[in-house]
Amino acid sequence: MKIIIFGLLLAGTTFSQAFAWGQEGHAIVAEIAQRRLSATTLLEVKHILGGEVSMASVASWADDVRSGPHPETYNWHFVDIPLADSTYDPVSECAASPKGDCGIAEVDRAEHEITCSADPMQRRDSLRYLIHIVGDLHQPFHTVAEGNGGNETKIVVKFGGLIKFPPKVPDDNLHAVWDSTIIKQTTYAWGSYVDRLEGDWLLKHPEASETLDPTAWTLEAHALAKDVAAGITNCTTLDNSYYDKALPIVDEQLGRAGLRLAAVLNRWLSTAPACPLP
Repeated sequence: MKIIIFGLLLAGTTFSQAFAWGQEGHAIVAEIAQRRLSATTLLEVKHILGGEVSMASVASWADDVRSGPHPETYNWHFVDIPLADSTYDPVSECAASPKGDCGIAEVDRAEHEITCSADPMQRRDSLRYLIHIVGDLHQPFHTVAEGNGGNETKIVVKFGGLIKFPPKVPDDNLHAVWDSTIIKQTTYAWGSYVDRLEGDWLLKHPEASETLDPTAWTLEAHALAKDVAAGITNCTTLDNSYYDKALPIVDEQLGRAGLRLAAVLNRWLSTAPACPLP
């Protein structure tokens, strides 16, 4: 692990954003969204992706390519805002660089590329990025600059969650706990997590899809990060009381991301777009 971290540092990578929601989280967001696409939008999504391809199956593709063939997309997965701030400064927090700018900018670009590009490969890739990055912007620690987004905050996981048994390897970091540990300590399969949300949170919060501004999503997640990071320092032990506080927020953020991703795609793809002439 030390060798991997050192290599990332040599490459100029901020370790905070080495990971996003785990594969489970991104699959949950994508599945929630796909179930809510209009018939017209679903047909267009399948056309763009190349047939009977589920959104969940491509939801983590963006993570696979950013450290390999597409390093210029690395910064698209997060927005580094100081924890004490409550506003977003695109000049300092979304500046262009060899690793890209930030997730907010990519969501804005994706609208034009998905709806208006004449290149089917660009449309496909932009859709895959969108599916992933909408999820990323709802993970609270993907909006935090300090401590490399919580990756430098080493903690010990002692909560069992709904699984009842704590992880066999309790050593972790705060960012990773929010990426995947809470989800994995809740259900054994991401499909079961979707079922939980369908039977509870999603029924109660249809209004979440009314907010379709990626800057608003980011600041909303950032406000949550302030709360769940409070009092957490190196070597803090996270017990069941922390899990009980965190789980409703994870449910909320996964649910919001899925509803909003569906709403964005329905808005963009359900009718013929008004694209500028080439």
